Amino acid sequence: MPENLQTGSSKNVRINIHQSKDLNYWTSKFGVSVINLKIAVSESTGKAEDVEQWLKRHKYIA
Repeated sequence: MPENLQTGSSKNVRINIHQSKDLNYWTSKFGVSVINLKIAVSESTGKAEDVEQWLKRHKYIA
């Protein structure tokens, strides 16, 4: 699990696509591929909450 999730909510957590543990955690959590996660991070603010909304809006997740 990413270090920044250990201390509180995921509301303001940024996804670091340059760390394999973040990639592994978030691709598993959202059920998406690495490339889709990277696209979502680059086209949003990079915050987990915004990335999740982007993935939903583009129908990568329900």
